[in-house]
Amino acid sequence: SMAFKTFADLRIVYSICTGADFMGHKVYKTGKVLYVCGEGKGALARRLKALRIAESDFNGNLLVLDDNISIDNKDDMDNLKAAIKEINPVLVVFDTFASLVNETDENAPCQVAKALRLIKETCRNGETSSLIIHHYGKDATKGMRGASNFINDMDFAIEMTRNTDSMTTIMSCKKMKDGEDFQDIHMEAVVVELGLIRQDGKETTSLVLKQSDYVPSNKSKGKPLDVTSQNILSAISTAIEKSGEAPPQSIIQMFKDSPQLLPQQVVHIDLLRCVAYPFLNCAENSKRTMLKRHLDKLEKNYKSMYYDGYLWLVLAPQQRNETKQ
Repeated sequence: SMAFKTFADLRIVYSICTGADFMGHKVYKTGKVLYVCGEGKGALARRLKALRIAESDFNGNLLVLDDNISIDNKDDMDNLKAAIKEINPVLVVFDTFASLVNETDENAPCQVAKALRLIKETCRNGETSSLIIHHYGKDATKGMRGASNFINDMDFAIEMTRNTDSMTTIMSCKKMKDGEDFQDIHMEAVVVELGLIRQDGKETTSLVLKQSDYVPSNKSKGKPLDVTSQNILSAISTAIEKSGEAPPQSIIQMFKDSPQLLPQQVVHIDLLRCVAYPFLNCAENSKRTMLKRHLDKLEKNYKSMYYDGYLWLVLAPQQRNETKQ
């Protein structure tokens, strides 16, 4: 919360609409952007006006959807798909996931997976990408709020971290399919006067993000993992060393489009339990549940992954390169 997520996403939209560079990064494809806003449409209008004042117009390429839709409703998404076919946008923005779902429990993996799949199917035409705005929970060290699908089912994930008690924020790469992580982008929120007077006689203002050279000396992306989670992470490594095997076809098929994330060795959950249970300080009949909690935490922090009964460690780009060498 308050990390300037929407301001960053609107600056991305502006660059795609106009071709203007994004914080020093070249734009390779421009075109129309369709913005699906689930909350705060009044605030969105003010933020768009601030960008027009600080930068320029959106070149006629920005369309904000006025209709209220549910992204987990098949009929609504069929109508959106028809609009996408007519408009042919480069990007569709969904802001935010929680405000645009009707019956989806964001903590239920099967329900979240279904909603995300519906978004992909709606935008799948070879030309249109989708960008979903989603929140972290109250404890940012636990990653994105809700099911692990919010990281596992995505092609890329971008994290916004606001520097404490400041107007500066950092855009970081959390996941990048078929590519290397980009370097952190530092930005500062700048106040823009909108030329509108409020009822109390004060000037109406909003913010725009500008590239910043400021780098906090004590930058931190969250608290380190607790001791037990670190022990479970070590247990996964130990279990792979002792009983690791080549990934089954189900995992190979799952990651066929992102080979850099395909593990060389995996370990079955049953074999991990033998190694991990001694680290869990709880009753024997509670250890299965406790282990799952720590595995979910590791997955949300992008330290390990779990699929089809198997676990493996997630390697950083540098480690992946060293492994290849």
